[in-house]
Amino acid sequence: MLRFFEGGKSAGLLDLDPKRGAHAGCGWISLLYLEKEYRDRGLGVQLLGRALMYFRLRGRRAVRLQAAEDNAAALRFYEKHGFRRLSSENGRFGKLYLMEYRFGESHV
Repeated sequence: MLRFFEGGKSAGLLDLDPKRGAHAGCGWISLLYLEKEYRDRGLGVQLLGRALMYFRLRGRRAVRLQAAEDNAAALRFYEKHGFRRLSSENGRFGKLYLMEYRFGESHV
C-alpha cells in the first residue's frame, strides 16, 4: 500500500494486489482513493500511472479493478484513462463494474 502525503497530511491511498489476477496475466488495483480536497489536481492520474507502471514492469498484459455504479466520478476517471467496463455484479452495497486497462491498446 502506498500512502500519498502532501504537506504532512494524508492525501490518498493506492493499494495493489500483485497475486490477484496474476494467473490470467492481470494486475489488480484494490484501492485508489484521494481525499476530496486533493481531487481534480492531477494527483489521481499520478497514482494510477504508478499502478500501471508497476504491473507493466512485471509483464502483466492488463490491469483490473472494480468501481461502484453510483461512483460516477470514478467511472469517468477510469474511462478517461483507458479503462473499459467488462462486466458487472451485485456487490454488498450495489452494482460493481469490473474494469480493465489493456497495455498496447489505443486509449484515445
